[in-house]
Amino acid sequence: MEELLQKITVDRDLHIQEGYGDLLQRFLKEPLKKGHTLLRPLQTLKWTEAVTALRAAVKFGKTTVAERALGDPAIWCHWRVEPWVDADTILGALFTIQDVTLEKRRLEQKQLADKMSHMALLANQIAHRLNNPLATILNQLGYLLMDEQKWRNTNLLRAELVSIQEHIYRLSLITTALDAFARDAGAGGKWVQINNILEKTIEICRLLYSSKPYTYKTQWSDELPFLYANDISLEQCFLYLIRNALESMPEGGTVTIRTARIDDMVQIIVQDQGNGIAPEALAHVFEPFFKMKEGDHLGLGLSISYSIIAQYNGLIDLQSTPGKGTTVTILLPIPKSVVRKG
Repeated sequence: MEELLQKITVDRDLHIQEGYGDLLQRFLKEPLKKGHTLLRPLQTLKWTEAVTALRAAVKFGKTTVAERALGDPAIWCHWRVEPWVDADTILGALFTIQDVTLEKRRLEQKQLADKMSHMALLANQIAHRLNNPLATILNQLGYLLMDEQKWRNTNLLRAELVSIQEHIYRLSLITTALDAFARDAGAGGKWVQINNILEKTIEICRLLYSSKPYTYKTQWSDELPFLYANDISLEQCFLYLIRNALESMPEGGTVTIRTARIDDMVQIIVQDQGNGIAPEALAHVFEPFFKMKEGDHLGLGLSISYSIIAQYNGLIDLQSTPGKGTTVTILLPIPKSVVRKG
């Protein structure tokens, strides 16, 4: 198992004296050896701020604390350089590096969840206030349009009414999506099997996209326990993710869906070979109304999916490379009672 923490002690010339852990070895082609300089590995990683911090520690006794992303996909490291002192004499420096990627993602998702909680309240209020008048207007326009005798010689007016009806219908789609975004995913829960929900979702996608040459590659784990959840909300979540994967491959392609049990979590992975997402857009993909596709998409699919997973105290992560595809990973906690049973 890879270490999440590494400590390296260097002398005043920045030669390695002692070491614990192997975090840096993930990114280096050669091992760190006692007696060798630490400068060369740090220069290989283009970690100039760490070099500066080590020199400041051994020369001035300065302590430096910061964070740094390493590798691709990025591993976030919290690092600290402090002087190694004995009897008021600086003998060298202690360099500590800790992998905080998971904690950072949890914090980012918590901040986004806080932001979305306010959005969910607003969405609920908007949907409640707009649905009733929209339904009334749609019904009245429908009656007018069905009165062929009245509008027989007024084609222009009829066309205008049809346009109004279409625009109001688009507004109703928005309020429906907003209502789904605000709805409590945990309502009406029961014991469900994730593999079964995914299979049902794939069948829906086969019907929706039957005209395109899509292939579905599935790898189901036999070790998944039942989860207590709302199967409809999870199906909705998975549907958004698989549809996104399919629509990123307009000429067809393969979408891979996998499940696994990772300790006390159920893992779901949806992977495509599509267009991918630009790096500058990745930070915004879960924000409501953020659109990356043309057409009638509302930009709420990933927001709703995030909201559903968050309500089960789960995690959702998206990694993407432009031109190569996107991988969405979901982790859902297994109830403690199920974990205890094994």
